Amino acid sequence: MKNRKFGLSLQYGGILFLLLSLIGFSLSYLHSKQQAIENEKLSKAFDLLLEESLQTQLEQNARLIAQNLVSQLPNAIAYAHYSKIKKIISKNLNLEQTSYIYIYDKEGNILHDGSSLVKPFNQSINLYLPDFLKKQKHFKLSSILKDNSVHIAMPIYGDYQGEKLLLGGVRFSIHFPLIEQGIERFNETMDNNQSKIIAQFRKENLTLFFIFALLSIVVSVLIGRRMSKPIVSLSLATKQIEQGNYKVKIDKINQRGELADLSVSLENMCCSLDSQVEKIKFFAFLDELTKLPNRKLLVQDLNALIKKKQQGCLLKIDIDSFGRINKQYGNRVGDLFLIKASQLFNRVCEVMIDSDIDYKMYRSGSDEFDIIVQCDVDSASALADKLNQHYTDLYINGYKLSLDIHLGIFSFSDKDISSSQIITCAELALKEAKLSTQTKVCLFQTELMDSVNNKSQLLESLYTAIDQSLFFLNYQPIVCLDNQSVITYEALIRLKVDDKFISPADFIPLAEEMHCIDQITYFVIEKVCQDLASCKSFDKRVSINISGQLIDRSDFYLRVISILEHYKIDCTRIALEVTETSMVKSFEQAIEGIIRFKKAGFMIYLDDFGSGYSSLSYLQKLPIDVVKLDKDLVQGVLENSRYFDSIVALCYALDLRIIIEGVETAEQLALCRKSGCGMIQGYHLSKPLLWQDARQWVYIPES
Repeated sequence: MKNRKFGLSLQYGGILFLLLSLIGFSLSYLHSKQQAIENEKLSKAFDLLLEESLQTQLEQNARLIAQNLVSQLPNAIAYAHYSKIKKIISKNLNLEQTSYIYIYDKEGNILHDGSSLVKPFNQSINLYLPDFLKKQKHFKLSSILKDNSVHIAMPIYGDYQGEKLLLGGVRFSIHFPLIEQGIERFNETMDNNQSKIIAQFRKENLTLFFIFALLSIVVSVLIGRRMSKPIVSLSLATKQIEQGNYKVKIDKINQRGELADLSVSLENMCCSLDSQVEKIKFFAFLDELTKLPNRKLLVQDLNALIKKKQQGCLLKIDIDSFGRINKQYGNRVGDLFLIKASQLFNRVCEVMIDSDIDYKMYRSGSDEFDIIVQCDVDSASALADKLNQHYTDLYINGYKLSLDIHLGIFSFSDKDISSSQIITCAELALKEAKLSTQTKVCLFQTELMDSVNNKSQLLESLYTAIDQSLFFLNYQPIVCLDNQSVITYEALIRLKVDDKFISPADFIPLAEEMHCIDQITYFVIEKVCQDLASCKSFDKRVSINISGQLIDRSDFYLRVISILEHYKIDCTRIALEVTETSMVKSFEQAIEGIIRFKKAGFMIYLDDFGSGYSSLSYLQKLPIDVVKLDKDLVQGVLENSRYFDSIVALCYALDLRIIIEGVETAEQLALCRKSGCGMIQGYHLSKPLLWQDARQWVYIPES
């Protein structure tokens, strides 16, 4: 009986054991399956969260670099300092992650790409962008992440009387291959670990089932908790990464296997990202060569002082000898020269500035340094004088190098002023110091800002005139005294904006400085051709003034020929006037350009001869037809007629015809006639006239 009871107990116990084990195994299996599903969801969510976090941080870092570029470019773009633009973007191009950088004007035409020749200059930026960027707005802050490359567009504004003026924009791309590889390795690890985690989980449950099946449910729950804890920990870490905290502490997983490997991979990725961010911050706020704060940090510090309404002075230093030294001895010596100069500047500041006065030095350009000193203007001036006088020569690698500097000083207080205005005023003072022959140190004066404001107003009027075609032409007759008739006319451009006439002597040099003289010249040529084409019976020649910036350009030549062909105007009907001063910098190239026009049939006039750079080389080498004597030379003929007669005789000896400009009195006309000059131009004969009046004008000889 006992054996039977024992047998039944054993049977019932065995059945119960099997039932409980089956239930435990089933529950364990279902829990394992559910855990696998949850793990997969968590993994996908973690992967997406990490990728979005990295993308957001990459875009923020790229924008940081873009803001650094934009903060340095307004003055360089406004004054068309292309060499300075190149220097500004060169150090960013040196980063191996940078794919391209384009600086463009407000029409979307490329100003610089960092290369030496700038082949895409003045071409539309859309010609050089990937297809997915061409429809994007170029003058609105935007960023696009594609294939782990951040493509940034950011407008560039200039500060004018507290208002922002659009100057252009910058587009560039940064690629992060190290981060891309890290994401790929992480995704691969997550995919492999998912299946391994599930297999490991099931294996542990099955082992526990054979040991003690009744405890399978409890063991499965414990294992589930054990498995989910590291995943939750990793999920919390990704949220910290999303907020830009790459120094997040990742809890170590005290077990061997894939989760531990995953934890190590994530920790290594954070270290890599943190290193990248620190490197970006270094380039964004510090100068790599001198280890001084850069221009971006200068702006931030000035804003902080302005916010606190603290008084101080900004000293701007320009090393004039750096360009020559860098070119003569090479970049290596040039870099050492800048480092040594910055150290000497800092040493002078330490000696001259009291310990209770705060100061800070920055490198804001290739050969420019700034010093903020919280002191009065007299102390700042004394410091500037000491900086200018204390050191004259530096010895580097056996070379004796001259340290030649100029300084500009601007004093600011608690008055309403922006950081950009402070920097601009200091730059104006520096520019004035470089123009002065009396001193190398200049303190900002209000008159300098007035000059800049006038120039800004003139520039605005010039751009308005170009956009709205506000230019018009006058024609001044040139009379031949021998046959007492008009032989040619000079086309003179005029500008009227808001009922105010602007002299060509003011806007033409500015147009050349801002490199928009070609648009004005094309307008003059086309207008002259229109007027000539409108009057078929008019057979006189018209002369047009050409800038020295254009005469040697092949694209300018082709454009001029195209305009004449369009209006069916023969080249012999047009004379080109080129001033001798415009050819001083590129005389040989000017000769090539003049020869090109000469062969096409144009007549060539040498304008304003005798105005300062007069040289026989111009008369001997240039293929010119006519020499136009400068009006200042003519107006002084009464005081020095022998000098005037000598120049006239020289021109005739070289078989050159002469046109005398600026004849304003009867006495001047009589002396010109006496010297044998037969072609006269000036207000004494006729002022410049509108086209309809000029072609009907008739010369009436004086009795």
